[in-house]
Amino acid sequence: METNKLYLAKGKIEVKAKGYWFTSGGEKGPFGFYPHLKDENGKPVFPDTQIHGDLRMAANWLTGLNSGFDQPFVEKVFGKGGESDPALLKITDLELQDCSKDLFEIKPRIRIDDKKGTVEKHMLVDREVSFLDGCTLEAQVYLGYFKTSEEMEKAVKLLEESAKFLSGFGGFRSRGYGRGEVSVKIDDKQEINPGSSDDVPKEFPYMAKALVHFRNREVDPGKTQRLSSVQYIASEQLRAWFVKTWNDIYPKTWPSFEEMASISFPSLYPCSEKSPAWIPPMSTLKNEDNKVNDMRGKNQDDADRGKDEQENFFNTKTKGLGQGYFVTNEPAVTEKIKTEYRIRNSIDGLFVTRDDGLFVQELIKKHTCFSGIIQFKKPGTDFSKKAYFILNYVKPVIKGAVFERVETEFKLPDNNNGKSFLVVEPINYENSFISENNQVTLDSIRRYNTMLGRPRRSRIVIAPCSILSAPVENQTIAWAGFGFENIPFTEKPEKEKKCIQSDADKDRKKVKSRLEKGGEWEKKNWVITRSQAGLLREYLHPGQEPDQILNNLRDRIEKYSAKSQEKLKSLLSDIKKELESKGIEEMQKFIRQYLDELAIYLFNNKKQ
Repeated sequence: METNKLYLAKGKIEVKAKGYWFTSGGEKGPFGFYPHLKDENGKPVFPDTQIHGDLRMAANWLTGLNSGFDQPFVEKVFGKGGESDPALLKITDLELQDCSKDLFEIKPRIRIDDKKGTVEKHMLVDREVSFLDGCTLEAQVYLGYFKTSEEMEKAVKLLEESAKFLSGFGGFRSRGYGRGEVSVKIDDKQEINPGSSDDVPKEFPYMAKALVHFRNREVDPGKTQRLSSVQYIASEQLRAWFVKTWNDIYPKTWPSFEEMASISFPSLYPCSEKSPAWIPPMSTLKNEDNKVNDMRGKNQDDADRGKDEQENFFNTKTKGLGQGYFVTNEPAVTEKIKTEYRIRNSIDGLFVTRDDGLFVQELIKKHTCFSGIIQFKKPGTDFSKKAYFILNYVKPVIKGAVFERVETEFKLPDNNNGKSFLVVEPINYENSFISENNQVTLDSIRRYNTMLGRPRRSRIVIAPCSILSAPVENQTIAWAGFGFENIPFTEKPEKEKKCIQSDADKDRKKVKSRLEKGGEWEKKNWVITRSQAGLLREYLHPGQEPDQILNNLRDRIEKYSAKSQEKLKSLLSDIKKELESKGIEEMQKFIRQYLDELAIYLFNNKKQ
């Protein structure tokens, strides 16, 4: 049998940043304010799609310079719009490495009407920019799989040469933002030789970790400006990747129907690295206090009996866990998947947004793990041994994202009371499933024939999350959490975090400012207006020199002294003393402390 090797290159894009940087694309700010895109730790981040698009633009320039690269090869590496084959280049977000200084500033911008010489209507905006001068940003790169080492080396050279055309990333580069030194370093080149593995197990615990962000949009007809991601890897997707990889390694051959029937591919659900997870059953409910109980085999009267009304689970609104939640088996724990919505803007060669090119898309964050049990019905066959080798050593590429297998050990749950079984795969509908012992949700699976360009006939199924009284092979599990109360979370859910933050804002009056009665600064009467506070923020600008600030302070102290504005004179005099005795960093720290205290004072004393 003819065989091919597979080749994968790994490395990183490194940027030595200079000056100010900006990119948006995340949450929408208040009117006239454009926030910087940030990661979950509040640090600036530059989206993977933007980095990918800029590199592709540079690669297209190369094709016109007699560089030895043609357009078909560029499209193979970077992908081609409208094609089902994903790009061979996968990139993570461009993220900030170790950098401890203050990063964000607010910069106002206007646009002048050339005829009137005044600011255009609705064109006074504030942008949150990051000052990254001297900082390093990095993005991880995965390039492959290729069928020859020569093709991989050519792709590496294309990426390295394309990076030389770029002077940075982000928005407003024509105005001096987003500057830096860009370089590509490929330091890991992997070669996979076809082989087979002995000792194939009947049940193979399979866990895959996403190395880049995962955008799992369904193939579905129609148009929308908000694209959600399916939050698990469907069994059809895992099976399709395996079949394609088999053909890449063993060209001119495809697995037969009988061979494919000997392997049962599961849907892979998000989980932690410690244990697998599944879609929660419809009997698992959460109330507004974020308590989770499973009500299988119970009714509300049973739950209420013998409990104080204040502790009643149904004292607040209850509902199913819904999308984004998953449950483990031992112990029964609720997982919450991490997702994010970002604005996407697809532009053409003239830098104009394409038709339907502006939309919002949900992504599943990198490092999310997905797991399931792959079952080999005939583990001793040559096909099963080769399939086991592929599943062990080849990184899956699904929906444009690359994954790596995580070594793990777990089994299908089989330790509940034997009366309840959770549906984890869609089951074709039959009338026999409708009974008083089953809790069933019906759904229709929509598929789209990309070859013929038309939808397939919808299929009515018993949806995952349904509960049956009898098992169905490869499509149900015996989840141990049926009937459990107070099922814990691995971490606090997003909604609860927002509620806690909101409560803190409501209780802010409990924090006392040093400007209020009994406070350290009360006697100095340093209460100023918001516009006057804005003048102090000028001294926080990183471009300000100490001598420049000192001259400015002297002028203002003299001005307020002439106008008999004693509290402003006193405040600026203390700021001047901080600068002269302790330096600019301590002065800026003092100003920040004062502005925080002023904000608390103004909040506590605003008109209700």
